[in-house]
Amino acid sequence: MVGLAKTFVDVLKATVPNLLRAFDPIADLANIESEAKAVRRLYKTLVPVDFSQQVLSASTDRLIVLRLRDAGWSDLGKPERVFATLARAGIEPQWAAALQ
Repeated sequence: MVGLAKTFVDVLKATVPNLLRAFDPIADLANIESEAKAVRRLYKTLVPVDFSQQVLSASTDRLIVLRLRDAGWSDLGKPERVFATLARAGIEPQWAAALQ
């Protein structure tokens, strides 16, 4: 997907406002370490949403689809899929070795 960050935020406000509001308490944190801790705590409390169903399907008036030939597709929703995609591309980043 490609789009302006503001557009993604607007679509999230319209479709899953409670999820977006959950980030309000950490929006103004200046200390990076405090922010990182707050984000970790926040993510443990978030209720999962189905982005395709709850956001994209509810926002079809704001979407444009372009057909691409031979672009391939991979749902990188799990670490194993990321590692498999990197391996197929012959890419072995240093950080990946520490995670496997």
